[in-house]
Amino acid sequence: MYGLAVDVLQQETTPYLSGILEDLTMTLIHNAQSVNAESGEGNDEMNVDVEWQVSYHILAVLGKVLCVYPGLTTQPEEINWPAIIDHLLFLHA
Repeated sequence: MYGLAVDVLQQETTPYLSGILEDLTMTLIHNAQSVNAESGEGNDEMNVDVEWQVSYHILAVLGKVLCVYPGLTTQPEEINWPAIIDHLLFLHA
């Protein structure tokens, strides 16, 4: 839903932006912790089963948000780059 809202409303999402970012960030952090926990359990093979769809869509929405609000890219208090990097560096099958 957030992606559609950002696509349609563009700059008009400003009043809702902090709530959107908070929801996305909390879920992304939770998923990053799950990814790190599952990959740290001695799983050297690519048999790690992770719910990737939610993280994928969160990253897509964050991409849309950053296109509309490019100034957020340099605000680490708004965008949790470590959680994003954890997802981008996760070993993919």
